[in-house]
Amino acid sequence: MKKLAGFVAFSAALLSGTAHAADPEPMFSDSFLESALPHCAAEHSIKQTPFSRTLPSGMTGALVTVQSKGAACDAQYLAIRSRAGNFFFGRPWLLEGAGTPEQKIKSFAWENFQEAVTPQILATKSAEGLLNTKIDQTTEYGTFAIKGQVDLAGTIFFPGEFRPLTDDQAKHRLDILAPLFPLAPSSGPADAPITVVEFSDFQCPSCKHATTYTEPLFKALEGKVRYTRIDMPLIANHPWAFSASVAGRAIHRQKPELFWLYKKAVYDSQADLNSFTLADFARNFAADHELDLKKFDEDVNSAGIRSEILAGIGAAMTLQVQATPSFMVNGVLVDPGRDGKSLEAYIEKELAKKK
Repeated sequence: MKKLAGFVAFSAALLSGTAHAADPEPMFSDSFLESALPHCAAEHSIKQTPFSRTLPSGMTGALVTVQSKGAACDAQYLAIRSRAGNFFFGRPWLLEGAGTPEQKIKSFAWENFQEAVTPQILATKSAEGLLNTKIDQTTEYGTFAIKGQVDLAGTIFFPGEFRPLTDDQAKHRLDILAPLFPLAPSSGPADAPITVVEFSDFQCPSCKHATTYTEPLFKALEGKVRYTRIDMPLIANHPWAFSASVAGRAIHRQKPELFWLYKKAVYDSQADLNSFTLADFARNFAADHELDLKKFDEDVNSAGIRSEILAGIGAAMTLQVQATPSFMVNGVLVDPGRDGKSLEAYIEKELAKKK
């Protein structure tokens, strides 16, 4: 599993300066935390400890530490409750130093992610008094946006937003992704009881391995699962992944069913592909399968497809998806486990509930 460099760097920033007093009464119930956390089939424990850093007025927070026999589940998060009765759960950006909120966000992104960003702080405020914020990150392929909120003093940026404690968190995640679904490669009936979203990268070896268990699983559950692939190329680490995603979307526009053969062809050739050979590889695939090459070339060079993929990256970052491949089942992030066994067990469990 390939984790985003920014999230790895974030862990140190979250924990720096955090001291723990004697454990008080837990701020959040175990059931709430289980619903907020990625599902982990491996044996695990969840611990809440006080978060010592000063938070914006009206907020209290706890550091949530997950320890598991499954290494992929080991993680730390910040859970925050506001006076307005809402919550945030995830990994906020802890901003330091002097300057405006915009300057602090820029500094944090550069120091922790080595990324140049352009924050846009809007005039609208949340119930917590936070300023709605859009952070544009420019890449060689265009710009994607991470949406969130920052406090007036510029001490903390929250990706996403505060939600009511009674909110259906899984539904909220799917609502954020919903605009992406009509254009993303999908298979299975639209009204299937199980919706699986995979955040994936064509250059990621772990994503290639994931096909060895997802393809037979979804075939065995044909008619019961709606599977959607959201391209999440790790641009900084994988130089040809974005181009492979663009070509895949161009193929999908002409023959949606052909996308899956293209996906297999890319993963089968992954070790031999590079930034110089990818374009010819994709165009030859299109020619071999009798696509309209003029339209294929136009689509590959269009801003529209690039915007589709960048929108998916922005949505994933807003949802704090941390790695490829990542799987979301009916809005719940699920650790696939060894060879997908945990993913299979979770889907079977969800299907049993619907009988």
